[in-house]
Amino acid sequence: MKRLLLILILSFTFQSLAIADDIKDFQIEGMSIGDSLLQFYDKKQLNDIKRTNSFKKKIHYKYCDNKKNQIYFDICIFTLKKDKEFKIESIAGFIDCKHDISICYKKQKEIDKSIKKLFQNAKSEVFEYKHGGDKTGNTKEKDIIYVLKSKAEIGTAVIDYGKEWTNDEGRQDHLQVFVDSKKYAKFLKTSAW
Repeated sequence: MKRLLLILILSFTFQSLAIADDIKDFQIEGMSIGDSLLQFYDKKQLNDIKRTNSFKKKIHYKYCDNKKNQIYFDICIFTLKKDKEFKIESIAGFIDCKHDISICYKKQKEIDKSIKKLFQNAKSEVFEYKHGGDKTGNTKEKDIIYVLKSKAEIGTAVIDYGKEWTNDEGRQDHLQVFVDSKKYAKFLKTSAW
């Protein structure tokens, strides 16, 4: 039942993108790149869900909400610290797979098929590597990324945490579905780790 729900959500969410090919038309839990978080939360709520991030360069605020009526995902949103309007630079939806990482890989394939159909003209890339944030080198990540004409990105990532990093801060193996602005995608590739 959950799988059918995810497919329906992704199908309806992605339909407008197939026509527009504009990252601002894509939504995760009703939020799009460029929206203000103040459309969804007041400042007190934002302070309650603000989290620290593990990036080397601390230019973004991170907000994670697993309580606000999400349809399918727990979500995390990133904004620039200096932006008083709280404009969304990145949105990521998370599905935990703590007991069986193969579930994450299976769901990643299913979601990727939907994205591929909708973004036939986008350049796709697959990356498999050791996660840069885990200094032990035991955490693996597989990303499937679609780069749009605007250089914004949409995709999926499976993170299979090593034991040492899993125990640190309660991390769990998971699948992400993400949308990143051009600026945020560049930050992740050049300055984050």
